[in-house]
Amino acid sequence: MVAIDSCIGPDDPDVVVVAHSISGLCLPLIAECRTVSRMVFLSALIPTPGQAFADCVAEDPDILPFSAQVAKVGTEIGFGWEAVHRAFYHDCPEHLARRAFEELRAQSITAFIEPSPLRRWPATPTTVIVMNQDRVVAPHWTRSMARRLPAADLVELDGGHSPFYADPETLANTLVQISRNTRRHSHPVDGR
Repeated sequence: MVAIDSCIGPDDPDVVVVAHSISGLCLPLIAECRTVSRMVFLSALIPTPGQAFADCVAEDPDILPFSAQVAKVGTEIGFGWEAVHRAFYHDCPEHLARRAFEELRAQSITAFIEPSPLRRWPATPTTVIVMNQDRVVAPHWTRSMARRLPAADLVELDGGHSPFYADPETLANTLVQISRNTRRHSHPVDGR
């Protein structure tokens, strides 16, 4: 939280926080610890309070179509170029995909295997962006989770898991519109 507060200031309530992929597992914790005007899940994993995400995947392995191609090494998850290109960057310009791949780092599996410390869903307006050609986080699961969240808005975009490389203009316009709508209709979730 110190890093987040140093970027946006600890007292600024007019903040829209966007989480992509695995960072979605942490997003509600930010909203639980500080005031934010909206949470946006972009092709993101969405936690269930008190439950390990690995348990969700065990119940429905189709949540993460890419997981069958992941090489688990100790307490980290590693990736190879071909599998990552097909899953994460299939619709991105290859030079950007290669650069993104070179910057990937092994991920700790802690967020997957430990129960979410979230006790209940925060009373923060939420938007879930489904990328309808996502090969990492299954679009059908993301839609289903969005319907289960309190007062969540669902936005569907064409494209795969990494729209910031494949179609940054559409993504930026979408995020700006979400932010503008949040400012115009700023209210607690319970007031909808």
